[in-house]
Amino acid sequence: LIKFTLSRYDGHVNAPCSPKLIAFFQNVHAISPKFYRIFCQNFGGYNERTLRRFEAIESPEVPIIDCSEKLIKKRAIDWITNLRGNNKNKMILVSAMADATKVPPMGDFSHRYKVWVGGIFPNHCIKEMDYDQNNFVQTKMASEIKVGMLSTQESTDGISPFKVIAARPQATNEVADEYNSSILHAVDDIPNVHCVSMAFDGLAAETYFIRSNLISFMNGNTNTVVMTDCNHAAKNIRSQLVLGSDIVTGGNALFDVGILHLAGVSMDLYRVSDYASDVVVLKLCSSETIDKLLNLVVTSKEDPLNVAFMAISLYFLRTFLCAYNTDHINSEGRITMLWSVLM
Repeated sequence: LIKFTLSRYDGHVNAPCSPKLIAFFQNVHAISPKFYRIFCQNFGGYNERTLRRFEAIESPEVPIIDCSEKLIKKRAIDWITNLRGNNKNKMILVSAMADATKVPPMGDFSHRYKVWVGGIFPNHCIKEMDYDQNNFVQTKMASEIKVGMLSTQESTDGISPFKVIAARPQATNEVADEYNSSILHAVDDIPNVHCVSMAFDGLAAETYFIRSNLISFMNGNTNTVVMTDCNHAAKNIRSQLVLGSDIVTGGNALFDVGILHLAGVSMDLYRVSDYASDVVVLKLCSSETIDKLLNLVVTSKEDPLNVAFMAISLYFLRTFLCAYNTDHINSEGRITMLWSVLM
């Protein structure tokens, strides 16, 4: 921003600008056009007409948040066609995935598409003639956007092995089984293309969809298996151990978070602020944390039974993560580790 501003003040009216800075200008303008005008007067940002021109250049013909089944399949077909090149009958195996990411809950008018955007599906893309700005302010804004993507191992030069085929604005952890199904079946109508798997975080909102499709796979009704992220499962286990929604016991032993405090374990590991971080879970069940717990038996009068139970619980949480993520472990070893955690 400083380089851009100084360049403009030196007389370079059409100074080059990085994509990140253009996105910053667009976001500021979306939050408050009035504030953006004041900002431009002081920092020399692009005028509003130029921002609209950038929007028109960068945007596809149809917005990615238009997530109708017809358009999802069209994007998948176009991608597969490019992947195949001259070999029109080439067999391609793809995997699907869907995950939500946080977005600021605010709306804006898209001059490229002449629609109001930012609301929760199905009020996420409202035509100008159907809504005015005063009514749009009352629309509930989306707090996250769920992105659907396809991937393959059959990539060719110049063609990405990944393809975003839809994005659905929604409320936090909203159930979207119909949308998930559209992503899962995006390539069903394309000859010699098969979706072998679909991956999710495994949130409660996705439980029914995952379970029903897994049962269908095990009954032999489909060749597509639906899977959850093992790291997300580890975060759920962590939450059950330390966040206090339930008291975790094993026989007469208790998982007492206060013991972690006495042992000198960092508070960030059990008073979690970043629930999505994999590193926080790894540090909680690290050898360093377990050593601190075991040293507590020597240096204090804390009940050894509780300390041992906590150390064992963290050890098996680490075993769960290693079974999935560590290289150079054969399938037999991984299965043994997972069964030991389960038991």
